[in-house]
Amino acid sequence: MKNYRVTIYFSSVIEVEAENESDAEDKADRIFKDGCNVIPIPDEYEVECLDEEED
Repeated sequence: MKNYRVTIYFSSVIEVEAENESDAEDKADRIFKDGCNVIPIPDEYEVECLDEEED
């Protein structure tokens, strides 16, 4: 077995009511930081082998 580091990049979909885009971003940021009703969606995986390759 080999050792790997896996980095997972996430997106989250948050719906908010706002007056404009800036207000929507601020509200979404507060909701995300509080962690309530946020479901992370994995976007991309980056896999790196940590073991040295044999010659």
